[in-house]
Amino acid sequence: MRLVSEGLSNKEIGRRLKITDGTIKVHLHHIFEKLQVGNRTSLAALYLDSGKTLGRAPASLIATDGFITRANIDRFLGLLSRGELTPHDRGNITKLLIVEEDKLGRDLESLQFAEDRTATSKERVNHFRKLRDSFVEGSSQRALADGVLTNFEAIQNIMERFCRQMRETINSRSI
Repeated sequence: MRLVSEGLSNKEIGRRLKITDGTIKVHLHHIFEKLQVGNRTSLAALYLDSGKTLGRAPASLIATDGFITRANIDRFLGLLSRGELTPHDRGNITKLLIVEEDKLGRDLESLQFAEDRTATSKERVNHFRKLRDSFVEGSSQRALADGVLTNFEAIQNIMERFCRQMRETINSRSI
């Protein structure tokens, strides 16, 4: 919303966030629906006005930001699940995933979201471990499966570490 209010095009926003302008269009469509605005100008005005309300965004804007953050996390996890990524691309997408995780709220709803994604990630790791074990030791298929499994285990570790940090933050507030 901030980037729209700065007058950036979908293409410029996409470049800045390292996602396609098509993805930007989808997110903006959801934001327009959620906030019941019809165009970019109205969205920008709403965003700029929200900063004047007690110096912070209204709850509807915060909820929209959370929606976008969760959608980005799902998108990055989906991209990381692909086998054809170069190590460079995988590293960049992993960094983007971590940035989005840091944007999640530190509340029970966000923790549940993160734990659901972590459980799915764990299922993938177990699936690929079984698949890898089905290949003959030393074969090219086994080597390829080892590489894929290593990538999925790295994602799993990131997700588990993030959930642990969220639980610690939430529990420290309860004390």
